[in-house]
Amino acid sequence: MKRGLAAFRVTLPLVLLAAGLASAQTPDPPTAASHRQGSADAHHPASPRANSEELGRLTEAVAHSLPSAATRPITINNYIDEFIFAKIRREHIPHAELCSDSEFLRRVSLDLTGRLPESEKIRDFVKAADSKKRETAIDALMVTSTKGVTAKPSTPFLDRWTYFFADLFSVGNLNGPGKTLAHHYLNNFLVTNQPYDEFVRQILTATTRSTYASAEGNFLERYYVDQPDQSTVNHEDTYDEWAIRTGRIFLGINLECISCHDGKSHLEKINLWLTEQKRADLWRQAAFFSKVKLYRPYGDLVDEFVLSNEGKGYYDTSSHSVARIQRYKADVKPTFILTGEHPEPGEDPRAAFARMLTSNIQFARATVNLFWAELFGVGIVDPLTGFDLARYDAPAGQIPAPWAPQTIQADLLDAMAKDFQAHHFDLRYLIRLIATSSAYQLSNRVEKPWKSEYNQYFARRLVHRLPAEQIWDAISQSTGVFEEFSAGDSAAKVKYVQQTVSPEDLPGNLAKTLVSFGLDDRVLKPRSLDLSTLQSSVLLNSVLLKEKLKVDAKGSRLGALLTAEPPKTNKEIVEELFLATLARSPSPEESAFGEKLLSEHHAKGGEDLLWALINKPEFILNY
Repeated sequence: MKRGLAAFRVTLPLVLLAAGLASAQTPDPPTAASHRQGSADAHHPASPRANSEELGRLTEAVAHSLPSAATRPITINNYIDEFIFAKIRREHIPHAELCSDSEFLRRVSLDLTGRLPESEKIRDFVKAADSKKRETAIDALMVTSTKGVTAKPSTPFLDRWTYFFADLFSVGNLNGPGKTLAHHYLNNFLVTNQPYDEFVRQILTATTRSTYASAEGNFLERYYVDQPDQSTVNHEDTYDEWAIRTGRIFLGINLECISCHDGKSHLEKINLWLTEQKRADLWRQAAFFSKVKLYRPYGDLVDEFVLSNEGKGYYDTSSHSVARIQRYKADVKPTFILTGEHPEPGEDPRAAFARMLTSNIQFARATVNLFWAELFGVGIVDPLTGFDLARYDAPAGQIPAPWAPQTIQADLLDAMAKDFQAHHFDLRYLIRLIATSSAYQLSNRVEKPWKSEYNQYFARRLVHRLPAEQIWDAISQSTGVFEEFSAGDSAAKVKYVQQTVSPEDLPGNLAKTLVSFGLDDRVLKPRSLDLSTLQSSVLLNSVLLKEKLKVDAKGSRLGALLTAEPPKTNKEIVEELFLATLARSPSPEESAFGEKLLSEHHAKGGEDLLWALINKPEFILNY
């Protein structure tokens, strides 16, 4: 394909942006999330993501090169805004205004559905004068059924959040055929809007005679530890893994740090709360699972499991560990690490654990923080698995130097956590609450000088990269050219990556491409939102991308525009391509550039323009 100098200039900033940010990054101080042992660090909520300082640098680098449009004054839409803007006013923090309508619609469409808004919806939304149109758009994007009655098997909202939870719970090949069951189970949980605490209790207390036949058992089964010869499951090590995984995913606490040693004299520079915890405290948390028996009914190396309550019923510290250093003798009975609670007389230990975990405010806090990070790019507490309960909401004078309170927004997070509890752990309520706030709808532009410490106030939008699956779905949607993927063991074919059951559904060449954008393989490589020069090279040179750009490709949007009846003008074609790729209209200069390409090179010019738009930094950024 012909590449003129002008087209290259459109793409060049992405290369420089990735290279500049990579060279500017310096190692972060140790955190609880970075203090892990061996392979157990592979999966945790939304792991690893850029921190607020990195996103702040990215935002500073790109804010004034991103498209600017008319902003709107801030309104107080809910109690999130009351907390956020009261602190901003009190501390005299510079802040952004609300983003433009086109910017908002792109952002909220990607965040809530993982897809770009369609061209006509952008036009209609920008023209609409309704003062409540943003709330209306949010409600429309969150649709999970038709006519309010019959549940659809798939909507963009369901696809996006089913994929999110499948990443969170590492649903993949290690589940065998159970991965498809688990995927459908997650989808149904979202369709019915099952209370999140109820859902978590179900998966924590599940039993099954076959993980190939029952979905619930696949969530705990995923984190088993085998003996070296893989003949049987090492139960004590598996119990430890379950305690660690549930701590990360549901409590935002990384107990991995005390799985090999006590916290004291090890974690003083990592996490003050963990310095008070002992290795035996992890075993006591793990002991809630001691009645579980996990085994393969059909022999070695088969990934079909039975998950039952037929285990020995006690945690054996003399059991040989294949994952960590050997245990010492200790009194170990089920004890919830946050409260010291034990099961009630006659209560099943796992049921007790599920009850204690989901009723504790830290479960609600960690869940709210997880979804806040998914919609804002960074959590109120960051990293997400790094809650330090000794610093979380303690007054500064009660924290030893040089430590400081973990967040200035503990009051907001606690208010949201209690509200989440009061609304029966309704995830749709939580997502809508965040998305309708003015805090979520801020622009990334601030005209006054900005300091990194301002990031904690959420006084501007922090720019972050789209995840790998959303980038490829956006490319397919923009060009109109889709692949067909399998969806687990189902005979059905899907066309969006976010409709697949797991990354194993993708063809090898596409999977390799998306790994360069941080695709979570749900085994060893966790999701990453880092920028790199490799990503720039992929977009500039990818054969897979070039095939989608061809005017004669099946479903080509460009081909349809060039052959439309009645014929479209070059100006109309350029505008349509900008709306389809960047979700905005072109500037007069951009329109003139695109029209020139089309007039001089027609189809090839259109391909070049589409290639250049997909290579603009804003295409892969959530801003």
